[in-house]
Amino acid sequence: MVQGYIKGESAIEDIPILQVTRLTKHFPVHGGIFLRKQGVIHAVDDVSFDVRKGQTLGLVGESGCGKTTLGRCIMGLYPLSGGSVKLHGQNINDVTGKEMKALRLKMQMIFQDPFESLNSRHTVGEILEEKYIIHNRLSNKKIGSVNSTSRRQEIVRLLERVGLSEQAMAKFPHEFSGGQRQRIGIARAISLEPEVLICDEPVSALDVSVQSQILNLMLTLQKDMGLTSVFISHDLAVVRHVSDLIAVMYLGKIVEMAEAEYIYSRPMHPYTKALLSAIPVPDPQAKRERIILKGEIPSPRNPPDGCRFHTRCEYVMDICRQEVPLLNSEESLKYTGTGDSNSPHMVACHLYSI
Repeated sequence: MVQGYIKGESAIEDIPILQVTRLTKHFPVHGGIFLRKQGVIHAVDDVSFDVRKGQTLGLVGESGCGKTTLGRCIMGLYPLSGGSVKLHGQNINDVTGKEMKALRLKMQMIFQDPFESLNSRHTVGEILEEKYIIHNRLSNKKIGSVNSTSRRQEIVRLLERVGLSEQAMAKFPHEFSGGQRQRIGIARAISLEPEVLICDEPVSALDVSVQSQILNLMLTLQKDMGLTSVFISHDLAVVRHVSDLIAVMYLGKIVEMAEAEYIYSRPMHPYTKALLSAIPVPDPQAKRERIILKGEIPSPRNPPDGCRFHTRCEYVMDICRQEVPLLNSEESLKYTGTGDSNSPHMVACHLYSI
């Protein structure tokens, strides 16, 4: 488990800067001689949440649950099958051309694998300069020009901000370690000072010894820049220390959402409890009851009826096989006592609605 980082205090305003409403993303499956449509993959189904200014939403779940797809849908990299994503109340799916280019200034993404997301044919200076060229910022001259002083100075400042030196500008991505490449990816994401940052498992491809350094860097940048973040990860130990609000996903749906302290101290959904029981404990003498889930995750191409978790749940009832549980907070407040919280504890489970 990664240790050594502490979530910084950031000013969270009561303004929903990012609003995701009933977001749905299905991928068609084609096959046969004429490549006819044979079905769809239900990657994300009916997901809704708000993220306030200065807040970090942690999005957790097993591999294949739809976390990355959701992040790319928020960024507008995938067209939606249904629902909406709004930034400052503006639906990003309704904008094109110059309006989308303007929105790109406000919302950026850090990708999981920095080696894949950085152009191996470009130097670090060229990679970081690219956004300034696209958005016509600072000098219009290339870095190789003697008149590109302002742009060069800004890139040097960016590198120093993420813990790299000016000498990095002339090097290529393969000349750096994984942690250093992710610092370059972070520098590129914050170069135009966005308001929202989508972080797609930014430390999962790094050594454990480097993860805390990158997380500390991201927390410092969030505090200094007032960033609003969606932090995607399968590591609940990491998410706990960087998130204000946590949403747990299973097979394309959010099954539980609450403030971080309540998810870890008072988990409600059986799936959340199983995930938390799998977190390694640094004390070898500590005893913890491990919850082992039976069966395999159903295929997103043919998800089960009713509650999607019912095929693996030890508390399954007849209603679980028939009706989809709603993500609501009214009943859950009775069980957790979190009624005075700014963000209610929400759970999609028939155990709390019968």
